[in-house]
Order: sequence, then structure tokens, then C-alpha cells
Amino acid sequence: MADLKPTPKLAAAGTAGALTIVIVYVASLAGLDVPEYVATAVGVLITWAAGYLKSEGMLKRKDGRHEAT
Repeated sequence: MADLKPTPKLAAAGTAGALTIVIVYVASLAGLDVPEYVATAVGVLITWAAGYLKSEGMLKRKDGRHEAT
């Protein structure tokens, strides 16, 4: 059966999306008017950076050994 846990890279990208929402929300509380297209661009940049900087981690092979990716 396939392992359905997300890879570290995918988890980092998902976390980056949530971080973008929090950043835009805090900016709006501080009185900054953030247009939708700017918020989207910030989200894309943060998600790209998180995916680029995070490695895939270790994968478990069928024989039980681990290999780096």
C-alpha cells in the first residue's frame, strides 16, 4: 500500500500558503490595503521559496531501507 504522507517539500509548500494568508491578514490589521493580485504574488513567491529550499528528505524503499532524494 502506498504511503499517503506528504513529502517534506510538499508540507513546506502547504505551510507557505497558510503563512501567506496570515501575513496578508496581519498587514490588513496594520492598516495596509493589500490588493488581491499582490497577495497572490506574495503567496507564489513564498511557496516557491519554501519548495526550493526544502529537500525531499528520506524515502523508505520497499525493502525497508531508506534512501536520500
